Amino acid sequence: MRGPGWDVWIGIDAAASQLRQDGRYALAHEGRYLSSVELASYYDELTDRYPVLLLEDGMGEGDWVGWRELTGHLGRRLELAGDDLFATTAARLREGIAARVAKRRRDQAEPSRHAHRKRWRRSGWPRRADTSP
Repeated sequence: MRGPGWDVWIGIDAAASQLRQDGRYALAHEGRYLSSVELASYYDELTDRYPVLLLEDGMGEGDWVGWRELTGHLGRRLELAGDDLFATTAARLREGIAARVAKRRRDQAEPSRHAHRKRWRRSGWPRRADTSP
């Protein structure tokens, strides 16, 4: 057993549509409101600290700017799933593909453990100096 990033990964279903209030994202547990750009940076910080492999519904359904920002920040490092974004209509799915946001829908088959390890090695995990490979 090697530990986080080798044997254990984290998947987050953020359900960000539920957090969206007046164009911002409410993080009640922290008592603050974030813009789309700030929320993408927040997720970036989380993925630096923890072996997150999947982020589902990281931005609200209609937040195309946020989805582009999120894909730009994290699209190469982890799987971005847009279940809430794409599940409503085929037109939304086409729009998301054209905008090049997210990478998959939740109903797609999960990648193998080997694919996860390969993705994490490319992303440079582990990032913390105190985590042994």
